[in-house]
Amino acid sequence: METWKDELLKAGSKIDIKEEMVGDDSIIVTYRLSSADETCIRRFIKDEGGVFMITYHVRPKFKKDETIKIWEEIIRSAISTPNIKTYKIA
Repeated sequence: METWKDELLKAGSKIDIKEEMVGDDSIIVTYRLSSADETCIRRFIKDEGGVFMITYHVRPKFKKDETIKIWEEIIRSAISTPNIKTYKIA
């Protein structure tokens, strides 16, 4: 996540960013990137297959509180599931 964050900070000087650790070893990041005129919610989920990300981006002029709440719920409740092709049964 730190590499992604470093690249994000290079993209624009005016970034309002907030990080929240979640109990399952994942991180939720919310930010407003002025240079791209967007508001975003991302969750980085780490599991044995790597780090996965789920995200929602919206331009502020299209932002609706009820839609943001729905997407925040989706992102907060997302889970990683095993890849059936690599999942091994003991």
